[in-house]
Amino acid sequence: MYGDMKRILLIVAVSGAGLLAVLAVILFLLRPAPTPHAWTLGAIKVLPAAHAYAKLLKAEGVPIPTFVSVQALVARGLLAQDDLKSFAGMEVSVSTSAVDDGSREVLIRARQPDGTDVVLLADGSVHEKGRGGGQP
Repeated sequence: MYGDMKRILLIVAVSGAGLLAVLAVILFLLRPAPTPHAWTLGAIKVLPAAHAYAKLLKAEGVPIPTFVSVQALVARGLLAQDDLKSFAGMEVSVSTSAVDDGSREVLIRARQPDGTDVVLLADGSVHEKGRGGGQP
């Protein structure tokens, strides 16, 4: 009698563990794909504006800085303030010369309000560094 009860409990326990394992695999496979930082979507407008800024400075005979703030791009009329919604509360600078060529060159650097730096590299990767972190 006790042997039958132990065997039933063992079958229930093993079946339950098996169902949990299957459920875990299903949930893992159905999980949403990771999304990029929201500000990386702003790169679609910001990068061409930075390159246009560099062309303007070159035409004016003015030295071209390596990076330009997004606010300077707005001031020159190359971006609308509305284009910067995804950068709210961040200090963002954009490369004036980097090319989206798959290299490890920094395209965009965003300083978060907490001092964390997030950089988008030309290879498409995003890296987060602690307060005032250096190059990725």
